[in-house]
Amino acid sequence: MPYVVRFTAPGKVELAEEAAPPLGVCQVRVRTSFSGISAGTELTAYRGTNPYLTHRWDSDDRLFVPDVATVSYPIDGWGYSEVGQVVEAAPDVIEPKVGDVVWGIWGHRQEAVVEAGLLRDHVLPPGVPEMNGVFARVCAIALNAILASEVRLGEGLVVFGQGVIGLLATRLAVLSGADVFAVDSVPARREAALALGAREVASPSDDVVRRLRQVTGGRGATWQSSSPGPTARCTRPSGRSASAAGSSPPRSTRATASGCDSVRSSTTTGSRSSRRRSAGCRRQRLPGGRWNGCRGHSWVWSPTDGWILAR
Repeated sequence: MPYVVRFTAPGKVELAEEAAPPLGVCQVRVRTSFSGISAGTELTAYRGTNPYLTHRWDSDDRLFVPDVATVSYPIDGWGYSEVGQVVEAAPDVIEPKVGDVVWGIWGHRQEAVVEAGLLRDHVLPPGVPEMNGVFARVCAIALNAILASEVRLGEGLVVFGQGVIGLLATRLAVLSGADVFAVDSVPARREAALALGAREVASPSDDVVRRLRQVTGGRGATWQSSSPGPTARCTRPSGRSASAAGSSPPRSTRATASGCDSVRSSTTTGSRSSRRRSAGCRRQRLPGGRWNGCRGHSWVWSPTDGWILAR
């Protein structure tokens, strides 16, 4: 039987067998190649701090309220950044075809049955490494923030936080023609930002605001993917400030005193994000199936290789 990743209690994870579901109409069977781990939502489930374990999400008030827990242990198959190969398709399925490599959401499991319509436009082109598909959904988060901040050709942009999403935002902003100033406390992340096209990098301990004011008078837009930074102070009058905030729904306000528009791009549904891990280390297997405590790296689970660090 195929395996599924199971959180049995806070801090405890195991591989458990689960019955292979039958293939239905308009469905395909996918065998997982890699499954990306969310450093926010999913690690809160692993650590036992996820709000759904003790609260209920009130969709009307958009608040977590004390009530019957929505989620309880054991928790099976969390995950929303999977990539794998179609190994079986129902007779009525035209695409994706058997042999196609697709990305989507089916959780941390070795095998899954998925509606074909959900994967029709999620086929990786030939020659694209399978692991790249893991980052498709988080790249959409970064893209939403770049679109929300309305980065213009030749405009200056400050990106606070160069984890996975921050680096993706930096690259997308560069491709959009922005002049990017990247801020992060980890040297390897700053080096990665330069490699992806950032014009200049800095540590949060540096006097970022003063440097920007002296050189450019402030940037036209700022974007925040990490803990709160001085985004408004780095933004010139009539500029824009965007952030990825898992704990808040999207919102937009104008702060005339600081001269910036503020836009939040929500990454998850209501859970607090922990410090994000960035991709940037040598690919290696983690000992004993351990997948926490590796600061500054992105983790991927492979059914054949176990927990690995991804470049």
